[in-house]
Amino acid sequence: MNTKIITLALLGLSASTVKAEIATTDSTKYAAPTKHSAENVLLNASGSDGGPRALNVGLPKNDATGTVVAENGLLVSFASLGLMPSRAWRPDGSFSEVKSLSLAETAILYGNVCASVSSQTLKGGDVMKGNVGFSTNSYGLLRGNVTISGPLKNGWYYAANAYLNLDPGTYNSDLTRFLDNNVILRGTLHKVYGNGRGEIGIRYKYANVVNLLSSVTPYIYKKDGTVEALPGLKIGKVAYDVPNRHVWTKNALTGQKEQVDIIDDATRAVTHAIDIFGKHRMNNDYQLDYVLRYQAAKSGFYNPIQTDVFNTADTGFDPNTTRYVYADNANEQVYTGYVQRSMQGIVPRVTKHTAQMRAELWKEFDRHKMTVGLNATYYKTGEVTRQNHMYMYEMASNPRALTQQIWDATTGKWQTAPGMDEHGQWSYNASMWWYDAKETMAAAYFLDAWNISQKLLLDFGARLENHHISGYWYPTANRQAAPEQGWRCGEKEKLSRNFLNKNASLSLTWKATRGFGLVADASYMEKGCHFDSYANGEDPNLDQTHTVFFAGGVYYNASWISLVSKVSIVIMDNIGLSTTFNDNSGRGVQKSIKYRAETPAWTTDANIKPFPGFNLHLMLTLQNPQYKDFSFDVFGRQYDYSGNMFKGTPKTLIEIDPSYQWRKLKVWASARYFSKEMANFSNSIYFAERWETFAGIDYQYSKNVSFSLSAVNLLNQTGAQGGIMGADTAEDPSQYYGKVISGQYIKPFTLELKTSVSF
Repeated sequence: MNTKIITLALLGLSASTVKAEIATTDSTKYAAPTKHSAENVLLNASGSDGGPRALNVGLPKNDATGTVVAENGLLVSFASLGLMPSRAWRPDGSFSEVKSLSLAETAILYGNVCASVSSQTLKGGDVMKGNVGFSTNSYGLLRGNVTISGPLKNGWYYAANAYLNLDPGTYNSDLTRFLDNNVILRGTLHKVYGNGRGEIGIRYKYANVVNLLSSVTPYIYKKDGTVEALPGLKIGKVAYDVPNRHVWTKNALTGQKEQVDIIDDATRAVTHAIDIFGKHRMNNDYQLDYVLRYQAAKSGFYNPIQTDVFNTADTGFDPNTTRYVYADNANEQVYTGYVQRSMQGIVPRVTKHTAQMRAELWKEFDRHKMTVGLNATYYKTGEVTRQNHMYMYEMASNPRALTQQIWDATTGKWQTAPGMDEHGQWSYNASMWWYDAKETMAAAYFLDAWNISQKLLLDFGARLENHHISGYWYPTANRQAAPEQGWRCGEKEKLSRNFLNKNASLSLTWKATRGFGLVADASYMEKGCHFDSYANGEDPNLDQTHTVFFAGGVYYNASWISLVSKVSIVIMDNIGLSTTFNDNSGRGVQKSIKYRAETPAWTTDANIKPFPGFNLHLMLTLQNPQYKDFSFDVFGRQYDYSGNMFKGTPKTLIEIDPSYQWRKLKVWASARYFSKEMANFSNSIYFAERWETFAGIDYQYSKNVSFSLSAVNLLNQTGAQGGIMGADTAEDPSQYYGKVISGQYIKPFTLELKTSVSF
């Protein structure tokens, strides 16, 4: 059976979505481990956009395995490449519940192979309630939300929420004052009927989100995997993405040059969503819950990819024949120093239409809680393009674009280098995107929580899903034959594929004694690709991914400790990866790669309460994430990285979270340890181990007023993470020792103050 498949599902379920808390029922009086809320999911040292942090669950990092977000039972984004979840959802104070779901739960409910965040929007009740929240930080963040809910008359209720986020980031950008700028509005109106037998309602959401926050900066890479700031360019304080908000690019549909605004024409995402929801309790005590949604999201994005860095003093060029000048300077001011080459990708905004529904019929009886559900989606993209080009700029905060010039002895003048235009740009649309697609998904699923006996619990889930993709794409061979000027789509091709995905999960808990027991989990998951896998014109030849996950371990609960310890393995095949490789000249080639992966792991998670008011959460994960069957050719050479570690995924993860509650005051801290992470596919270079640290003080001034002061990156670490741009196939690490490169970093020390007033 062809079941070879991907990663480490949160150790299974305990790494970030299961805490070893005590849960009891009157019928059994035996303790068993239960799931935790999403508070840990939302704590993020890598950025401040308010979206969920990427859960490190041993999965290779790609679009298909990132965290997804559900709102009221439906995904806020069906395909993340078309609309990132953080561009349509934030934890904005309008939710009655936010929790994290395991790999298996996400597969059964949503058909995705990853962890997820599930949120439920607040509805009105019999008493009028309200809440006002405000946050600011040491860099000038302005974030606020207002929520109000209550009764109207004759069984009608209302709820409304307004959220505003103005975040300048940690550096001063010339592009705009607030790099993360969003407004989200929600309104809910519902009617309760039949003396509480059922309800029906309507909900509207408007989201206007701009997010240009970047975590890429230049630094000096050292032999031990650490990085060092350049003089005058402090890590986390450099606006390093783009030299200009208004960019000249070549329209991918017409071949004509045009100037675009990267904020209003690409980065801004505007979403309108309307939900019809309800529930109804039948005479036989079955309950029907349902929700239907129509969503229109006009979105694109700006995608700069920094490649290599060089120094004008080390290029080997004769300054008498080669020089670099500012592209926006008519006086030809000469620049000397470090130069950053980059590929600038702009995906113009188009409207994606999504219609979704979910209906669940459930009942509790005879030690069972059974649920039968239907889930369906229709998704239409419109014409999606990415127009890109290469360019270069100075190494500085808010850099200016550069142009290379060559001395022409014949004319006695400096001339723009061959292939480069007057804007200092070249290689237009060499790795462009184009597709026009629709996708449909229809699924039925079944869930059963069965108390077999006082000591034996069984949770079972199954999902059968039909996923169909169809539309037009533009293969690479067709693009090469198209004229550069006056071109419109060339010879596009029709594509139609169908995936019948089968998902199943089984979880068994044996409560051997009142505080001790065994747990076991098994899951099998299938997932077809989205149409955007064909965006770059290269056929990825993707079949379904098949994911197998096994985990088993023990739990122990006592008055002073709750503990879960599991070993697991997750295997995935047919993983698709689309990435750009760069040669020494900065030329970029986009490749689609197919591979499989395996991650065995052991995770132990514990909550310890040695005395009243004090709680200590500890988590340790040891894992060995490896690429399998990972080979490809680029620039005329074959590479095979089978057996190497995933890029950007550590082998050891530790969490230490102490807290102490004394009357109205709570003091807490959180520290996360990440062992060294490989910075490229070849594993020749790596980033050193690092800690991410948080701390805070929460004060409940009165029943209705609270304050919170917290710190991100309390120790002000300057560690790097992710990968080194343009180094995926590098084999000699010494060429990077002491070299200036560009890469990702963790957020610098930040203080944040929050206040909340309820009424």
